[in-house]
Order: sequence, then structure tokens, then C-alpha cells
Amino acid sequence: MDIRAGDATAGALALATLRVAFGAMICAHGWNKVSSRARRAATPPWFASIGMRAPRLQARAAAVTEMLVGLALMLGVATPLAAAGLVGLMVVAGVAGHAGNGFFIFRPGQGWEYTAMVGVVGVCIGALGPGDWSLDALVGWRTGPAAGGAVALGLGVGAGCAHLALSWRRAAAIGRALLGLVVAGLVAMWVYALFLAPTESVNRIGDAAWAARAEAACAVAARERAALADLRRIDDAGPDALARRADLVDAATDGLERAIAAARGTLPTDDKGAAIVPLWLADYDTYLADRREYARTLRTGVNPPFRETTVEGIPLSEKLATFAAANDMPSCRPPMDLSV
Repeated sequence: MDIRAGDATAGALALATLRVAFGAMICAHGWNKVSSRARRAATPPWFASIGMRAPRLQARAAAVTEMLVGLALMLGVATPLAAAGLVGLMVVAGVAGHAGNGFFIFRPGQGWEYTAMVGVVGVCIGALGPGDWSLDALVGWRTGPAAGGAVALGLGVGAGCAHLALSWRRAAAIGRALLGLVVAGLVAMWVYALFLAPTESVNRIGDAAWAARAEAACAVAARERAALADLRRIDDAGPDALARRADLVDAATDGLERAIAAARGTLPTDDKGAAIVPLWLADYDTYLADRREYARTLRTGVNPPFRETTVEGIPLSEKLATFAAANDMPSCRPPMDLSV
């Protein structure tokens, strides 16, 4: 186990690795379909063999979709939608190409094991989000785990089933009708969400200057946490490893406390901000107290997982991060230093 304290570097690296690995893999599958004249000629007959209508069009569409989805995942652009694309591709491939061959991939014709596992990873990427090392994070676009996972699963499965209903010869007419209703519902939901629903976040306050000051204070704390990082392994760090980790946790918490104190120094001037910011600061105080308690536990020689306060089953860090994202305060999101 590594001692990591300070910032979200380890978590960001893990998420970026997951996105880039699976994005590159699916992008390579798309490129493989069109990378040479022989492959462009060989792919449509395979699509025809599994019962797809317009196999030449299907081959080109699959290649383009795989490359676009893969590129979006690698860059971390519109990550929940890219994850939904990955899930949809696996639904089509799994049902049309592999469902009749059993589960295991080593069976003749290859079973649906591989497509199912890649689809599961797609849902997980949607739920985990793009991480800090992504273009989504750069522009401040984030979704919560529940929303991101729901988009990846619901939109991915819906789009995959819709594609099968329209393009797979073996899909029964009644199945196409039912799936069409599902797709119509999904389209209606997304039209409402993208164009008709209120765009203002319930957590968005009116005093942008206050948010900018809070972000500046939190950015200082983030740089301080980065300077504290200790990546030695426990077996290399000596018998005082847990005590050292506790010191690092406390030092990182000190920086967070200074940032929150600065944010508390002058409250927002708008009515909404004046009402909800004190609640956010109070939640942050509780989260900081949880960190202090964790450090005290480490000093007893016990190394349990970090446990934070929850409100109605929602971890405080998720509530705090949601408010920070809504107000363009990415540095004020609780760090992930205790989650690894």
C-alpha cells in the first residue's frame, strides 16, 4: 500500500489510465476496419454474416463510431456520452455477434464475456467521471456518479438496442416496436434535458466574485497538498509509516482549513449565496473534522479506510464537490488523497 497525501494525483492518474486504455483499444478496433483496402473489403461480409442489414454502411458506421468514442474517451471529452457510446457498441457486438456462442471468449466464435466486461467498464467510466486530467475538467463540465453512470447505462443500452431493432435482421418486429418506444422515451428525455429544462444549477450562486476568491484560496491549498505528496511504499517507509501518514493528512487538512476560513471571511452578497454558502461551509467543517479523526486513528497504529459523514446516504465530499463544480471552483472540491 502506498502512502499518498496531498492531492488527487493518484486518482486522476488511475482514471486517466482507464480512459486512455479503453479509448485507445476501441479506437484501434475502428481503425482496423478501415486501415487498408483489404480490411475495408473484408469487414462488410462479416457484418452480413451476423445478420446486419446494409453491411457496408454498418461497417463504416461502426468504424467511425469506434474511433470517435475512443478519441473522446482518451481526451476526456463529454465523458458520460463517450462512455454511453462504448456501452452501446458492446451491446450491439455482444447481441449480434457473440450471444449465441456462450459466455467464455475462448469458445468457438467467441462468447460474450469480452463485450460484457468492456460494457461494464463503460458504465464505470461514466460513473467515475473523467477525472482531473481531462478536457471535461478543464472546461468545468462534471456530472455526479449517479447521473454519469445512469447516462452511460441508460443511453448506451437504449442506443444499442435501438440500433439492433433497426439494423439486425434477426430482431423480431414486436421487439423493434418495444425498443422504438424505449428510444422515443430516451430521445424525449434528452431533448428536455438539453433544450427545455432549466439550465441554472440549484447550487449556482449569484456572487461570482465570491466564488473566484474561494477558488483562489482553494488553489493555494491544492498546491500545498501537491508539495506534501509522499509516494513511498509502506514497506520502504519504516515503522513510523502510519504516524507519518497522519502528519501528512493533518498538514493537508491545515491547508483546507485555511482555504475554508478565507471563504468564510466574506460571505456572498446575493440572497441565494448568503443562504446556501453557510450550509456548504458547515458541511466542509464536518468533512474536515472527519479528516482529523482519521489522522488520530492512524496514530493509534490502525490503518482503516477513511470513513466520512453521510447525509441521507450521500457522502459529504460528493455534496461539497457538487457545489464547487456548480460555481466554477474546481480546487474547492474535496481532495481524493484519502481514497487511495
